[in-house]
Parts: sequence; C-alpha cells; structure tokens
Amino acid sequence: MSEILELLHERFHNHGGKTVLSDHNSHISYIDLWRRADGLSRYLAAQGIKPGDRVALLASPGIDWGIAFFGVLLSGAILVPLDTLMSVQEMREIITHAEPSMLISTEDFKDQGADLAQIFPHIVLGMGLEMSESNAVVNLGDRSADDVMAIMYTSGTTGAPKGIMATYNNLLSQIREMGGFMGYEPDDVSLSVLPLNYMMELTIGFLCPLYVGARVHFCDSFYPQDILAAAREHNIAFMVTVPRLLKLMRRMIGDTTNPLGNNLKGIICGGAPVSADHLKYFQNIGVGVYQGYGTTETSPVIATNSPAHNRLGSVGLPYPGVAVKIAGDEEILVRGPNVMKGYFKDEEQTNIILRNGWLHTGDLGS
Repeated sequence: MSEILELLHERFHNHGGKTVLSDHNSHISYIDLWRRADGLSRYLAAQGIKPGDRVALLASPGIDWGIAFFGVLLSGAILVPLDTLMSVQEMREIITHAEPSMLISTEDFKDQGADLAQIFPHIVLGMGLEMSESNAVVNLGDRSADDVMAIMYTSGTTGAPKGIMATYNNLLSQIREMGGFMGYEPDDVSLSVLPLNYMMELTIGFLCPLYVGARVHFCDSFYPQDILAAAREHNIAFMVTVPRLLKLMRRMIGDTTNPLGNNLKGIICGGAPVSADHLKYFQNIGVGVYQGYGTTETSPVIATNSPAHNRLGSVGLPYPGVAVKIAGDEEILVRGPNVMKGYFKDEEQTNIILRNGWLHTGDLGS
C-alpha cells in the first residue's frame, strides 16, 4: 500500500468514531468512511477494476465524493474527477481522452453519467455498493509513491484540456507539510466550498484536514450568505477560496465583527491575484487571508503566505521542499516532490514544460 494510504488508514483508525466529513444534513465518522471506502474498493475489484485502471468520478463535493475518492484509491485505480459544472459534451471530451474502465456517479448525476457511459460500466454510488462485503482481494502491493494517484484535467481555457498526472508522492509532499505550515489541528473544522476536482481544494481543503485528524464540512452553496452562515454555525478554523468569492464575501460582511466565527485561523486564497485592498480589509476586521501561488501541475502549492509570514501583495515564501528559480526571461521555474509526473498521453507537451529538471510554469515573477 502506498504511504499516503497507510497514513490515512492510521488516521481513520486512530480517530475512530470522530466525525470526519459533514454537510447540511448528515455526517460520517473516520472509521465509517474507511469501512465504506473499503467496501466500494472490494466491489470495484469484483467488477474487474485492477490497480492502474482509470475510474472517472462525477459527483458534487460531499460525503459520497469522499467515499468514492478513497474507494477508488483503495482499489488501486487512478481517479479521474470530473467537473460537474462542465457540459456533457465537455465531459465527454475528457472521458474520451482518459478512457476510464468505469464511471462512478452519485444519484444526482446518474442521468449525465448514463449519457457519458456508452462504452464502459457506470455505477451509481449510494445504492449500497459502498457496503459491499465481496471477497475480492485488493492487492496494492505493486502501487508505489511514484505511481499516478489521480489525473486532474485543466479547464481547457487555452486549448484542449490536459490531463495532469499527479502521483501519491506529489500530494503527500503537500499535505505532510501543510498542517504545521498553516496550523491545522485535530479539533479544527475546515469549510469546503470549491469543487474537489480543483487541485487546490482537493489538497488543502480536503486531504490536509484529514491528514491531521480534523473535520471537513461541505457547504453546498456559492452564495456568500450561506458560506458565512455555515462558517459561523460550525465555528470553522480554515477555508480555501478564490479572489472572486472573497470579494463577494467582503460585500456581504461589511462592518460585521467575528463574521466567520470565533475560531477562524485563516482563509487560504489562490487561483488569481488578490487585490491589496481586499487583503487590508480582511486584515482590519481580524481575518487572516493567506495568498498563495501554484498550478495544477505542482499539486498545487509553489509558494504561500502563512500565519508566521504574511506579506500583503506577495504570494509568500516557497512551500517547504519546493525550489523556485527565476529564469533570465523572468519565467518562474519550479522543482520539487510536488511536480507532476507529466501530461497523460501527451509526451510532447510534457517535454516542453519539464526541461532540465525544472517545471517551466509560463508565468512571470520576481
């Protein structure tokens, strides 16, 4: 079994009945999440899914997403999470490229899943599959830290979507350090708002809290008033967001004190630059916003501010273990355990972005 699954297995058993995932009307404990994921992995194995196969996932962020995520990994398969905001045609393009052996959807996406699954099996989670007691043997002995854990597809805004091959070690290198870097603790609650097919939310908003034994609460709304209400109700410690949502939250908060509860340690923001005015506003009302920089190809964090070092207008310091170099033309180059294995089925583009031991981001910096 890969190190990341061994570590998470340990967390699940050490924290037992403690709630790990929750939403507006349900919750699940660490041990139950593990059991249901294990049941799903056995079902997948009984259906012929083997280590190294690709399994697509079409589901909204939530408890079922978490069960499917760990179930796929425990089966030894490679996860291909789909963006539920995409059109069926956009999803079909990704499916055609990824060539999964199976598609898993939740009940609310079963029709889209059936439409996509023309040439491979489609199963609907929540129909008891995750409670499987199949005797199928799941053999993860041949999965290593350098094997691909997930293929994360980009939005395709600058061309056809690319499949970023993220290894177990890529994500482990990020979640191992984030707890200490940001101050995650076992009693914390992290509010998850963004889609989990975004690497930033998957790594920082989902896996990091679980790694330290904390809880993730899913907010199923992008409306600022709903986000703020969930943050106060669950007394959150962290959340991950993007500048546009941060701006909307500012409008809703106004001059309110303690707008996000009394236990907030920080908001981690990335995906685009944050205006200094927004950062100063949140700082003035006692909310720490930590701007970072990264790419899906780097799992994703390259640099970030933190409670210990927060400089407005900067993306912070290089993440632990990550080396950053500014080339002669001011392009940002990155090297470290967080750098992807390459683009799926695209050796040409892989060789363009990964050269001489460095990942060439295409971004300019100083």
